[in-house]
Amino acid sequence: MTFWEKIKLFGSQIWEYVWPLIQKFLQEGGLVALQMAFIYVPQIAASMGDANGEAKRAEVIRLMLEEAKARGLTLSTSMINAAIEAAVAKLKS
Repeated sequence: MTFWEKIKLFGSQIWEYVWPLIQKFLQEGGLVALQMAFIYVPQIAASMGDANGEAKRAEVIRLMLEEAKARGLTLSTSMINAAIEAAVAKLKS
């Protein structure tokens, strides 16, 4: 990506949609949720290979909530879902 393409992206309207996600991950627990999702999504994808997406998602959510509880964190549903989506996108790329 060239310098001017980066400037164009920075000035585009995409920030209206991306900025709330960035803010969510900067909240307490947001980065932890992202880290957990980046660990659990590939593990569950490998271990539950033929299961449907909802079953895999439910297992990742269960694991994330379990770990968050052990750490004394409260994660919102939207934070968990955003973290899982980011991890899935990374896994597919």
